Amino acid sequence: MRLIIAVALMAVHAWAAEVIQISGAEQLQSTISQSNLLFVVFYAPWCGHCKKLHPKLDQVSQQLEQLDSVVLGSIDCTAAANKQLERKYGITGYPKMISFHNGIHSNYLGAHEAAAILSYLTAGPKLPWTITPSLPLTAPEGVSAAVVAVGNLTDKQQTVFKNVANRMAQSFSMYDFFLLTDADQPRLDTGRLCYQGNETVHPQACPWMFAVKWTSKGPKPLNAGVDLVAMIESAAIQTLQSEVVVEADSLVEQWVATQLAPPIISLTGKAQGGHAAIFEAATNPPRVYIFPSANTSAEHLEVTKNGLMTLQKLATQHKGQFRAAGVSQGYKELRAQFGVADTSAGVLYVVNGTDKHRCSDLTQLESCISKFLSGELPRWYKSATPFYYKPTDKALFGLQQLSHDEFDTFIPTPESTGVSAAAVLFYRPQFKEYQNRQPALQAVAEAFAKEPRARVAQYNMGTNDPPEALAKVLNKVAMAWIFFGDDGKTATQGAWTLLDNLPRLTEQLQAVSSAPLSSVDVPIVYITEDQQSYLYTLAAVVCAAGLYWKLGKAKKKSHGAAAAAAAMKKRSPEKKPRSPEKKKR
Repeated sequence: MRLIIAVALMAVHAWAAEVIQISGAEQLQSTISQSNLLFVVFYAPWCGHCKKLHPKLDQVSQQLEQLDSVVLGSIDCTAAANKQLERKYGITGYPKMISFHNGIHSNYLGAHEAAAILSYLTAGPKLPWTITPSLPLTAPEGVSAAVVAVGNLTDKQQTVFKNVANRMAQSFSMYDFFLLTDADQPRLDTGRLCYQGNETVHPQACPWMFAVKWTSKGPKPLNAGVDLVAMIESAAIQTLQSEVVVEADSLVEQWVATQLAPPIISLTGKAQGGHAAIFEAATNPPRVYIFPSANTSAEHLEVTKNGLMTLQKLATQHKGQFRAAGVSQGYKELRAQFGVADTSAGVLYVVNGTDKHRCSDLTQLESCISKFLSGELPRWYKSATPFYYKPTDKALFGLQQLSHDEFDTFIPTPESTGVSAAAVLFYRPQFKEYQNRQPALQAVAEAFAKEPRARVAQYNMGTNDPPEALAKVLNKVAMAWIFFGDDGKTATQGAWTLLDNLPRLTEQLQAVSSAPLSSVDVPIVYITEDQQSYLYTLAAVVCAAGLYWKLGKAKKKSHGAAAAAAAMKKRSPEKKPRSPEKKKR
């Protein structure tokens, strides 16, 4: 029994008492105002990486008991009260760790280990900006360029600039961020003036932002700069108690990345930082990916070379309208994400928000970019059916695999004849629960193999883009059923656990069907692997309890027999042996 309780406690492990559970924006703001340094973990209870982080953060909390200046907190992003915080701080994956210090929040990008987190907290966040009257004549060590803000910035404007600097400095370690309090105009003469009302004023008298590089003659502006006030007003969000938060991928960050990035960025793998990391994380402006051919023949190499040169020219010509990157042949994950086969002769993709566009002929690259900028390049959807699926025998080869291109014709409509309902299991192949339920998928295929009025299939969201009408729903789920009727009404969503309950799955299909489903072969009992594991554990516990009871009973019986023998012995007088003398007589 103790073992069972211990296992249960491990399964529902929570944060240590020293880690404050924060709920809602108001409590977060209150905790920030009362803390010198607040370190918060944004998590989801189902997240495996979060569960692994629990004991490590507990270790950190124990080490920090003597350090009153540091407070640890946690925020459950699945709670309704915290959804606003999730959006505000750009939480797109779990766990995400953010520190709050002196009104500035910083993303923690270090290792998820107790020693690394402890080192970060004891040292304190490093300030990535410098407040100075003028720029140094020579570049600081290890710095190739800088983002400079000049003028009389308000507290709010300074906070926004510092937040941007703090967030971007973690990826752009080769850049510095300067706030100039008394800018040296000859060094920053850009030919642009600021206007306040009807008066032309000196550039350092109004908030302005420049990109700067150092030459042998000192710092040199790379551009005419931009009005920082307009940027800040579009980027900042005013929240409780005048807290200023900068939206993820704000216009300020887009401008910095665009001005300092090379025309084409090289993407070689997930572990990259700098412009590559910002490029893959950003959603604006549109991103252009060029995938070279995996074929190393002279002809294909020449096509790739010319394509890269053309893209570099176009990226320079249309700076700010899109950003471009060349993807190495070794970046297998990104090639798989876009469905680029090794047999491809080279291809270009444009990603604009959630929309994708494709140009399959690199010799026509200039025409493709021109069509995209004019809105004439059609949208593209990733669509692929696994090679092992054979639709001729559903029961033998499992549940039908559906591709994006096949989806529209699979779903019944009011004009459909014979088919009145359809159910599609949308899944992500890396989801563990999907991998564990292959027997259940086979059972579903067999159950509906003889029902002509219902169609049931699965849809791999790793090899196919979600259908456009369902994209918002499916982008946030790992696996789910969607049911479609033939009445043209909105589809209904069901839990993926219906895989384990065929009668209930049939009921859901019948609910959207305009005709009775009478040929569904539903087995009486179906036991999942999880249920089997539970039954095995229960059986082991019952057997152990029975053995314990049997051993106890046997032991008790043994003790009883021994006690009875002792009592009998006590009642019977001990017989003395006859002496030899008496025997002789």
